[in-house]
Amino acid sequence: MWKKIKKFWKLLILMIALMISKTTFLCGEIAVNAEDTTINVSGKQYEMEEDSKYIYSVDSKDSNILASGSQFGKFTINGSVENISSVNGFTAFKVKGGVVQFSYVPDGKVINAMSTDLHLYEDTTKEVNGISLDGKVGKGALILQTSIDSIHWITDIIKTDIATDETDYSSDFFESQEIQQINGCYYRVLVAYKTEKKVGETSVIAGLGKKDVNEYKEFAEVYEFYLRDTSEETLKNGAHPNKRQVIGDMSNVVNTGKDNGFSGKDDILADDPHYGWKLGEFSLRGFTDD
Repeated sequence: MWKKIKKFWKLLILMIALMISKTTFLCGEIAVNAEDTTINVSGKQYEMEEDSKYIYSVDSKDSNILASGSQFGKFTINGSVENISSVNGFTAFKVKGGVVQFSYVPDGKVINAMSTDLHLYEDTTKEVNGISLDGKVGKGALILQTSIDSIHWITDIIKTDIATDETDYSSDFFESQEIQQINGCYYRVLVAYKTEKKVGETSVIAGLGKKDVNEYKEFAEVYEFYLRDTSEETLKNGAHPNKRQVIGDMSNVVNTGKDNGFSGKDDILADDPHYGWKLGEFSLRGFTDD
C-alpha cells in the first residue's frame, strides 16, 4: 500500500515539475518576443499638380502624416527599438539588439474609393523626385534611401505598382543591416502615387452624351529617421563603431617621377622639398572582424 502511495507522489511531483518547466519556458519566450516593438512612423505628405514627377520642396503644399497612417497607407518599423531624442533634426531610434524590419501597407481611404471621391489612379510616369524607375509608378511607387551623413543619399530599393490586388503585404520590404546601425544610419522612405477625382461633366460634340471632368493630383510621402545600435550585446560580439584599421603601409612614400602615370618608385632624397611628407592614411571603421 505504502509503495503505491510513494509511487503516486513521485508521479505527481514529476508532473508539477514539468508544468513549472513548461510555464517558465513559455514565459521566457513571451518575454523575448515582447522586446520587439512595432512603431508607426510619422512623416510628411506633399501635394503637387499633375506631371510634377513628384518633385517636392519647401514650397510644396505639405501636411503631417500621423502615426495612424496616410490617405494611402501606413509605414511601420518593427524590432527591439525605442524612441530617443532627435539627431540632426531627424526622428531617432535606439536599437537594443538585432535588426529592424520596414513595412508599408497601402490600405488608406484612396484605395478602391468611389470615382466622385479622391481615388488611386494608375500613373505612367517613370520618375520620382529625380530618381529614374525601371518601370511605371503604376498604382504607387516606394523608394528606400540610406545615408551616413543625412546629406548624400544612396537609393537601395525601388518598388513600383505597390497597391495592386496581387500585392503581398505579408513580408517586409526591407531589413536593416547591423553594420549600418552600429555606425548610425539615416533612412528615407519615399512613397509616390497619383489620384483622380470626378469634379463634373461636360457635353460632347453634337450633344451625343457627356463625359467626366476629372481632377488629378500627385502625392509624395516622405518618412525620414535615424537608427543607431549601441547595445552591449552587439558590442560584445565584436562590432564596435570605434574599431578602426589602417589599410596599407602609409610610411612607405616614394617619388613616382613625372608624366609616367605615377609608375616610378624612387626614394625621396633629403634635398627634395617633399622629404618627410605624409599625406594621410586609408582606414576602415565599423567592421565586425578582420
